[in-house]
Amino acid sequence: MGEKIRDLEKIFIGNSEFNIELNEGTKEEKYNIHIQNERVNLSFKDFNFIRFASCFLVAKKRLEIFKGEEDE
Repeated sequence: MGEKIRDLEKIFIGNSEFNIELNEGTKEEKYNIHIQNERVNLSFKDFNFIRFASCFLVAKKRLEIFKGEEDE
């Protein structure tokens, strides 16, 4: 895995805290993004991270709509 470039964000899922880090990629990919804490380490190619993050955003929006909490 490449060298860490910088921390991007901290997120919370349930009671767990995760760090999102931007890392150098390989010759084929410019960046790797790691989502990790002391128990879990997920590594994504940059385009796969975008797909993964969009799935979370869509799911959150659908849950808000289902609950009737969507923005007007």
